Amino acid sequence: MNLVKRGKSLGIIDVTNVAIDSTKIDDYEKAKPKSKLKNDGKSANWSAKRDTDSNKICWLGYKLRILADCKSELPLSVLLSPASYSDSELAVPLMQL
Repeated sequence: MNLVKRGKSLGIIDVTNVAIDSTKIDDYEKAKPKSKLKNDGKSANWSAKRDTDSNKICWLGYKLRILADCKSELPLSVLLSPASYSDSELAVPLMQL
């Protein structure tokens, strides 16, 4: 957080335009049905999304979300969560600089 403030004060980071992107991170434990998974906000969970060819991709694991400054292309905030959390659900916590 201090690095972001310092980057802003030096004019390296301009938070006028930011972008959020996420990527899946697989969990390599033995897959379990949803009913047997912990829903504690920390443990791996199931999620699904469509790829660019509209194929459905399902995985057990996590999602890594990154908020980046569009001008400098530097990351401003990073958030790792169970894959079952939606991107829109975590957009506000990610943007609280």
